[in-house]
Amino acid sequence: MAENGQVQPTSPHRSEQQVMRINPRIERDRELIAEAREKGGGALLKTFVRLSGPGWLQSAITLGGGSLSSSLYLGVLAGFALLWLQPLAMILGIVMLSAIGYVTLSTGEKPFRAINEHVNPVLSWGWLIATMMANCV
Repeated sequence: MAENGQVQPTSPHRSEQQVMRINPRIERDRELIAEAREKGGGALLKTFVRLSGPGWLQSAITLGGGSLSSSLYLGVLAGFALLWLQPLAMILGIVMLSAIGYVTLSTGEKPFRAINEHVNPVLSWGWLIATMMANCV
């Protein structure tokens, strides 16, 4: 490894890992996962849950509260006729969270700033307002 933290290629074909800078925190997480793999499936699952951080809470807040209240209200208004809409809304919520996560992790910036600069300012403000409304529900 070079002094600048970049892995030097050992063959003429560089792998993705060799080109990326090595973050000590990522290396520590990889070691935890490798140790858990050796211990078995239960330890691996426990390690993944531990490393996933606040993502569980954020997805529960974003998809849980809004989906629960909207499905109850939709049930009152339309009965079972629009029941198909709830799984679609959940899938779209997961897609949106994945897209925001991708942009945020790719740029290393906070979600609002990353979407505002790299995607579209209208989308970033819409996401901010929707997130605030979902947290109020």
